[in-house]
Amino acid sequence: MWTCSLLKENARKALAGKWLAGVAACLIINLVYFFSNDASAVGSYIVTYLFGSSRPLGMFGILSVLLTVFVIPVLSIGVARYFMENRQGKPPVGSIFSVFSDGFGNMAVVSFLVNLKVMLGYCLLIVPGVIWEYRYAMVPYLLAENPSMSVAEAEAQLEISCESARSLYLLMLLMIPTLTDEASARIEDARNKFNPTDEERNPNMKFVENGLAPLFRDDPDFTKLVSRRKLSWDQYDALVRNLYSTLVTRDYYREYMASPERSLREDVNLFVKIFEQEFVDNTHLASILEDMSIWWNDDLAYSLTCCCDTLKDLASGKRWSLPPLYRSEMSSRLDVESDKAFIYKLLRQSYACFDKYSRLVAENVSQWESDRLFTTDMVLIVMGLSEAKAFPDMPVRVTINEYVEISKYYSTPKSRSFVNGLLDRLIRKLVSEGDIVKTAPVI
Repeated sequence: MWTCSLLKENARKALAGKWLAGVAACLIINLVYFFSNDASAVGSYIVTYLFGSSRPLGMFGILSVLLTVFVIPVLSIGVARYFMENRQGKPPVGSIFSVFSDGFGNMAVVSFLVNLKVMLGYCLLIVPGVIWEYRYAMVPYLLAENPSMSVAEAEAQLEISCESARSLYLLMLLMIPTLTDEASARIEDARNKFNPTDEERNPNMKFVENGLAPLFRDDPDFTKLVSRRKLSWDQYDALVRNLYSTLVTRDYYREYMASPERSLREDVNLFVKIFEQEFVDNTHLASILEDMSIWWNDDLAYSLTCCCDTLKDLASGKRWSLPPLYRSEMSSRLDVESDKAFIYKLLRQSYACFDKYSRLVAENVSQWESDRLFTTDMVLIVMGLSEAKAFPDMPVRVTINEYVEISKYYSTPKSRSFVNGLLDRLIRKLVSEGDIVKTAPVI
């Protein structure tokens, strides 16, 4: 299995004697990124210098949009290709520009759709958008190796990586029988001492005999999934020992052990506290998870939440089952709309209208606004316009509020007001022109 430490070591070897060229490649894309954000300001200086006075700078605003949406994402693929070729040889720094003559159109479209889907993941809470953001971080490298890769092929490969979030969920649930086994082993070791104490001869077996561990240990579906995905804590016995040693010092654990009550619900309450208090912000655990999988950098909080929800379901008498990725599939109500259907409808609409809506954005940004337009802002605005068109019964304010909220997490501090104002203005414009038809009131 690839670990972060191994990847770092390989990177050091690959860059040996090539550090300056690597820095130059990174510097180029950062300079382009800087210029795209300040194209209007640069244009103002140029015009003032040449003509002695300010002239209309609309062309510089449009240039800023084009650089942000079409050039920078593709250039990042060129940088990825440069570093990949760097492993076998010493490519020239100028090779990062080869992407503009080799599959440029496909790479631009795929990059846009990837950003679109990441935003969508956060919006619909299928899985947290941050998880998808890390999954799709590999897109530049996939496209660098195969610039002719279609959107369907890229998504097919990346959808597989989304399952890693559920693998982490399974691994954290596996900690329940693992900690139970650790407690049992310690009791046996104490009993087998040369001169055990009375307490060691007759230990409190409440934790060892908890009702949760057998539910997972004896569940054929759970054990099959864990085995198939090769999940285990066996190599990390030091972590397990430290966790248990810390656990027995906690007041909530002592209260649990002192209570005469024995019930599945009480066992569940204990493990929920363990998940919430011992695993969150645990740097040792975080370091191990990072080494186990490069996909788990930001998955732990979400996985722990799912684990706690699962434990509460077990306390209410439900049998364990692997939770679906789509929240709409968790509901038994027939009137709940499919999240998956919503996604693909919005995805198709955004893809079909991308050129038209991106041009519309470029035509409607002022000099001041063009300085603030980032790739994620463009994605959000195109998605918002597409959602307004694809779902006539969805109120406009609901759509706008969704993308304003997403901009808080994925864009700049100034993007919130920018996305709010521009999206509202463009939706009203398209409604008045008949391009967007709304059955819900436009407020």
